[in-house]
Amino acid sequence: MRKKRPLVVAAIVLANFIVIWFLLSNRSNLSSPAPSFTLTDVHGRALFLSDYHGQIIILSFMKTRCGSCRTEVTQLKQVYNRYYDRVDFLSISIDSAYDTNEQLLQFMNETGITWRVARGTNKLKTDYDVETVPTIFLIDKSGYIRFKHAGEITDEILLIEIAKLL
Repeated sequence: MRKKRPLVVAAIVLANFIVIWFLLSNRSNLSSPAPSFTLTDVHGRALFLSDYHGQIIILSFMKTRCGSCRTEVTQLKQVYNRYYDRVDFLSISIDSAYDTNEQLLQFMNETGITWRVARGTNKLKTDYDVETVPTIFLIDKSGYIRFKHAGEITDEILLIEIAKLL
């Protein structure tokens, strides 16, 4: 039994090292300023990232034809219902070939989105290094990216990350 103890300790140390490495490697672009942008939302109003300085922002990159994006809206609505008065939500489509303002308005109606939605640009997609949808960014009150998640996310994870910024 005593001979197994060093092996168990070594396994625990290795597991901790792997977890720490994973967390640090996935936060490479965090704490960098969020790239500024100017867009027009689906209602024709100008949308400037700078207008949200001093506020926490959930920035969701999506496509209306993305099943995971539709599923994620359900999670975002849970977070919105809890933090609508302390966190701003923005959804940006990166499917400029398909997602017209009309498509986005229909998506909003179908999914119950009540926050601002806009069509993104290729430059914005590149600036934020969005390779897949959905991709979520959490931007702090000073305009710095504090969290990024590619793929579907749960409301529990978002709630934990928001709590770190409040």
